[in-house]
Amino acid sequence: GSYEFTAAGADRKVAIEVKTLSGPLSVTGSGSWSWGQSPTFKGSMSAAPDKQSELAAILSIGGAPNSAGAVDLLWPPRR
Repeated sequence: GSYEFTAAGADRKVAIEVKTLSGPLSVTGSGSWSWGQSPTFKGSMSAAPDKQSELAAILSIGGAPNSAGAVDLLWPPRR
């Protein structure tokens, strides 16, 4: 697939965003990293219905699917 990652910094903080441009694996999310703090990220990934079994190993990185069938990507991870 094709993906876009953007980062913009100002005042000791970097904002990041990732999104899918095309492909069977959809990834979206955003986060930030401020000076002296841990980075944060919240996003999700999902596979086209006909590619879910083929992409199962990649999807399992994020854990179990949510109620919408997507896998949540969170940093820091939930405990």
